[in-house]
Amino acid sequence: MASFADQMRDLSAELAEEMGAPITYERVTKGEYDPALGKTVEEVEEIEAHGTFAAFALKDRDSSLVEEGDVRLLLPARALDGAPKRTDRVSFDGESWSIAHIEPIYAGDAPSAYWLILRR
Repeated sequence: MASFADQMRDLSAELAEEMGAPITYERVTKGEYDPALGKTVEEVEEIEAHGTFAAFALKDRDSSLVEEGDVRLLLPARALDGAPKRTDRVSFDGESWSIAHIEPIYAGDAPSAYWLILRR
């Protein structure tokens, strides 16, 4: 029998799949040094997922974390292999967004989802 935490992680993923919007999560890592370019080229792994977008509460808009134009995304932990990183990106509606802030939502000892603040 699955633990309560596992059930919450599964439920988070199921709800995002049914009610969320399709996104592309871009896992960015440093690649090899390219002598022709004179720099390290990043490698991008694209992960198709679903997330739920939400408005910011009024109290959040007054926070130093949130800037005008930021978007809030609820992303199920099961959508990724590992935790999101601020160096990663999220694409939807033809635009690419950087991750400005990550807030895990725990079910037991592991995250069931993440609130991401996305910025252009």
